Amino acid sequence: MASGLKWFARVGANYQGPVFVRPIDGAYDGERTLVNTRIGVSRADWALELWGSNLTNANYIRAVASRPGIYFPTTQRPQDLIYGDGRRFGLELSVKF
Repeated sequence: MASGLKWFARVGANYQGPVFVRPIDGAYDGERTLVNTRIGVSRADWALELWGSNLTNANYIRAVASRPGIYFPTTQRPQDLIYGDGRRFGLELSVKF
């Protein structure tokens, strides 16, 4: 191993409780626990990192939007669900100059 190399690792977990989208605690979305990690090696002016997010590949709704009521005067308005990102991995190289 070359001198001056530093290894590092980080693991994080974050939780978000339910977000209610209907009055009086009706329909809700957004409850999730996400696990992320990052490992890497660095030297004086550069770093190489491998990272991963949503390691458990949790399926969750990031946001909900209702369509305008003018288009649905006699029926319940449909909701558009926007899902969060699934499991992702990446590799980063950074150089200071």
